[in-house]
Amino acid sequence: MNDDEPGCSKITKVSNYMYEKPLKKLKTKENNNQIGDEDTAPDWNDSMLLAEQKNLDYKIAENVIKLFENGNTIPFIARYRRDATGNMSPEMLREVKESFEEICHLKSKINTTIKSLNKLGQLNPQLHRAIKSVRTTEELEIIYAPFKPGGKRTLAERAKELGLEEPAMNILNNIKVDLNHYIIPGKKELSKKEDVEKGVIHIIAYVIATDTELLSYLRELRGQVNFMLETKKSQSKQDSKIKIVDKKNAKGLTKGKQIDESKFENYFDYKIPVKYIKPHQILAINRGENQKILSVKVVVPDYLFNKFSQFCNNKWVRNGNFDFNRNRLIEEAIKDSYNRLVQPFIIREIRAELKTQAEKSSCDVFSVNLKHLLLIAPLKGKPILAIDPGYTNGCKLALVSPTGYLLSHDVIFPHKGYEGKKNAASILKNMLEEYKSSASWCWHVSARFKKKQLEESLNEVVSECVSFVGVDLNTASRCLLRHIAGLSEKRATNIIDHREKNGPFLYRKQITDVAGIGARVFEQCAGFLRVGPTDAKEAMHFYKKPKTTKLDCTYIHPESYSVANKIIKKINLSPGEIGESSFIDSVKSKNFDNAELSKELGTSEETVKLILETLCKPLNYDLRCEISQVPLFKKGLTSIYQISTGTIVTGRVKNVTHFGCFVDIGVENDGLIHNSKLNGCNLQIGNRVEAKVINIEISKKKNCLGSCESSFIDSVKSKNFDNAELSKELGTSEETVKLILETLCKPLNYDLRCEISQVPLFKKGLTSIYQISTGTIVTGRVKNVTHFGCFVDIGVENDGLIHNSKLNGCNLQIGNRVEAKIINIEISKKRIALEAVKKL
Repeated sequence: MNDDEPGCSKITKVSNYMYEKPLKKLKTKENNNQIGDEDTAPDWNDSMLLAEQKNLDYKIAENVIKLFENGNTIPFIARYRRDATGNMSPEMLREVKESFEEICHLKSKINTTIKSLNKLGQLNPQLHRAIKSVRTTEELEIIYAPFKPGGKRTLAERAKELGLEEPAMNILNNIKVDLNHYIIPGKKELSKKEDVEKGVIHIIAYVIATDTELLSYLRELRGQVNFMLETKKSQSKQDSKIKIVDKKNAKGLTKGKQIDESKFENYFDYKIPVKYIKPHQILAINRGENQKILSVKVVVPDYLFNKFSQFCNNKWVRNGNFDFNRNRLIEEAIKDSYNRLVQPFIIREIRAELKTQAEKSSCDVFSVNLKHLLLIAPLKGKPILAIDPGYTNGCKLALVSPTGYLLSHDVIFPHKGYEGKKNAASILKNMLEEYKSSASWCWHVSARFKKKQLEESLNEVVSECVSFVGVDLNTASRCLLRHIAGLSEKRATNIIDHREKNGPFLYRKQITDVAGIGARVFEQCAGFLRVGPTDAKEAMHFYKKPKTTKLDCTYIHPESYSVANKIIKKINLSPGEIGESSFIDSVKSKNFDNAELSKELGTSEETVKLILETLCKPLNYDLRCEISQVPLFKKGLTSIYQISTGTIVTGRVKNVTHFGCFVDIGVENDGLIHNSKLNGCNLQIGNRVEAKVINIEISKKKNCLGSCESSFIDSVKSKNFDNAELSKELGTSEETVKLILETLCKPLNYDLRCEISQVPLFKKGLTSIYQISTGTIVTGRVKNVTHFGCFVDIGVENDGLIHNSKLNGCNLQIGNRVEAKIINIEISKKRIALEAVKKL
């Protein structure tokens, strides 16, 4: 029935309906709605949400949370609590830890929000339930926005202040209201019925947008919707190629700095489904948007609104008897809620998630690259020169002794003309001649995201690497000790002070005598600290001392010594023989069933596996010695002008990204092996690779590489044998099969010493991009690995790029040597495209 129809009174009682007199202003019923501050726990628990976010088994999520809450470190959990985590890698544990910290932050915000609203007298049961059900900080923000003290009032909040909340809620709850009673002619916001309806619609729209059932439905619906990301060149910049940036208009840029817009030309008219976009693309698009070069839009398909509208109609419009005016107002509120609140919220959430994922993914790339650099085979007994490249503040040099002490340091400016180069050469020559340095290392990180986020991620990796390699408790410096899991700067200092005052440690447990190291800290750090004789002379009588054991020189944790001794006894060996070749052969010859042995010994299967693996290693085993890191280039190759498309080059992987690997092939610029050109190669920083140059852009100094291997080695590698099944078929051990297959993947007369050579070799006489042409075979070293490929130093001015599509199965990492063929050269842009031929 229409309120304006003739014969209708202003207040009429109808079946299932009722009219109520309007209120001048809605008053908050503080006493009725007051909810205790202690009722702030969300509707979910930590394990439930973590399992949902990271797709984990609920029990595993519960175990991991308990481990973190008890103060366990990632290296300790990854090595000694594998059974509780489902054998999670350190990288996965870091991801889970970050998610858990975000969950804790969300719980804290929920608690604070509920208490804040309760204090203001704004908390009612419906709002309380909505806040407790949120699962992201974005959802919490949209609910709390109208109540923020001092914040800009929302349209719904303004309408509530006009006394329109009660009629709005009555309409939503199917209680008939005559809105004409709320018209106040002298008041601008309520001078006519359309104004009253507008305020009512804003309130209903807010209630719909914050409904807990609807938010939950939208979370599920988002996974079914194909959102599109569209980017275009900013309209105001259509005619410009080089943009002069004002400091106020772009983040992170200095005033007057020139930006080459051609870097963003791929995104001037670009569309891609959100689910397929790569992290490096997100970061590039965000940079272009910040610099006012690109405009970005998330396109939401009509499907989402149709489903949203259908849900709202089922819940509110079709609930109760039909009334034209009521249905009209709610339907308008549904459209307003979607267009003004829900859709912008979803778009903001998508952009925020993309940015967060891209930054996290980039942090992961930096972390993985750093991990491979730290695990490069050590160069023992030689001074090392480290170089931190820079332009404004120069290149910083630090020369350290074989034991890690600083010998010399300086700053050079080789890029500042002839005098700068001459002075830099003189400083380097004097430094290297005085201390006879045998190796140098240069690594540059350029990050465009939160510094704290990167530092925390890299610190975790340093701790993981130092812990997993282990340190000698009697010789390690404070710098190394402080990175061991469970230790800190102060505890490391206390260990050194105790060592100097009381002499060397004889066994691991003795570290508990150090101030600040109790049972809990000992549990975390013990497995990563080695205690043993410092030289062969001391070794003759060291293990005759009380409480000494060779187990203290292994990765076995003291909590598992009793199990280790039982296993050693079961093989009829002695703990004093640990590390000897005959002892290792005896352990390897025993084909234990780990599951049965773990039941027999009353321990976990993972613990038994770790003990058996460790007993098959020599004392003081260093896992870094297994990792190749040697940059060898094609002899004489020094310039991008010496290579051409098709050239076979060798190099070392310098960087790994989401889109590929950058390879130093000995020339001025690294080559990029794009992921599409890896051809099955799993490349990491430091890996040697042979690649083929597939494209060169000399003007942009870009080299595109593609990787490949020899046909025989390719054939062997292409066979994914099951070692266990093959060993049974051939009547030999699984380890023998594994050794044979690994050997068949090596060239004839393979010499493992070549993997620890530090000398970069390029193609002889190759020093300039003008000396190369398409088809030239070059060798180089991978300098950087990115999402799209590898940059390889091949000895010329610019690095070559092996695009992922041209890696030909090579898995390249920073430091790898690679032979590649030049497939394209753009001299004007100084770009060299390479194709990997083989990893060296």
